[in-house]
Amino acid sequence: MSYKSPYDRIKILQDGTALVWPFLGQKISMVKRDLLLDNNAMIRSNWYDALPDEMKNTCQLCVFQAMEEQWVSNPAFSEDPCKRIEQMTTPFLDKGAQIAEDLLRLPEQLKSTDTMVRKSWMTSYLYAVLLYRIHNARRNDNKPKQLLETLKYKQVPRFGGLVILCTIAAYLKDNQNVKMKGDIKKTYSYVQDFTSAKLKKKKEQDGDVAYLRNRAGDFCLWLLPLKLHAKADYERRAIADASKVPFETLALDTSFLKALTVTNDKALHSFIMRCIPFELKNNFKLEPVFDGSHFAPQDAKNINDLIKANTDWQQYKNQQVTVNLKDQYAAQKELFAHVTDGADNYLVSEATKVWNDWLKPGFTSAFNAD
Repeated sequence: MSYKSPYDRIKILQDGTALVWPFLGQKISMVKRDLLLDNNAMIRSNWYDALPDEMKNTCQLCVFQAMEEQWVSNPAFSEDPCKRIEQMTTPFLDKGAQIAEDLLRLPEQLKSTDTMVRKSWMTSYLYAVLLYRIHNARRNDNKPKQLLETLKYKQVPRFGGLVILCTIAAYLKDNQNVKMKGDIKKTYSYVQDFTSAKLKKKKEQDGDVAYLRNRAGDFCLWLLPLKLHAKADYERRAIADASKVPFETLALDTSFLKALTVTNDKALHSFIMRCIPFELKNNFKLEPVFDGSHFAPQDAKNINDLIKANTDWQQYKNQQVTVNLKDQYAAQKELFAHVTDGADNYLVSEATKVWNDWLKPGFTSAFNAD
């Protein structure tokens, strides 16, 4: 079949679904890939028919992320996950698709990772709130931009990719005539598309729970390669501990680089995933990076300078990564307070609903979270 795409890492199927190779500098291969499905790709199986036979015969579908979104946001799914998983995967299995996960064990895996999942989703949601505020700031309202610039001083969960995204969005808001190479539309229109509610399509309202919740799900899909890398790095360190050797001397299992994201969200694949891929460094660290090659040189330099300033948190990084739930909860509370500082009452109220629904249940069983 033929693909139509203006950039190498992203191929568009005939129905508009995008196949995204999320890693910078990796060979673009269509065989033996792990296809990471978003929620829409999981619900609608028609896109699978458009895949070339070489992909159908050698690739496997990774459905955990889509099921995770259902688990967090859909009460009907969490009440009977076995039934829902069967309903969602049967159309693909009937087409002969290979699924990576053990579907019988999936409900238990979702239950066992519930607290960690809710924490990750809440962090993504709060960054979605910050992005929303940057986009919706009125003229001369510099508060959202100040919140972005001062984030590095706070003891909060820091997602580098989301800080980069908010930084690009803030620059584009001030420079709305910027266009990426090969694009007809202005780049800021992608920010508008992503942060404005699709009232006709999803019955969303600006700022409401469903609207920003869905954006959090998009972020989790985009950032999934970081989770895959973290798992591989954890396994490397476990082997090193068992062997009593420095983990730096062991090579990282890079099979996670086979991941390929499947989504039909245009703003997600044409802007976010296009501009902020992931790069595996020489020290085996995986980092989100700004791909300035899509912009004019001066715009790329300006954006890069802002990103460096907003992510220069090492000199302010007093906190250590912790497994202590109280400390994690405190960091989440500080992030909530920071991104909602000065926000209108409606947005704060909606964010509080998500806090009580997503985050708090995962922590109250361990201690009395207020």
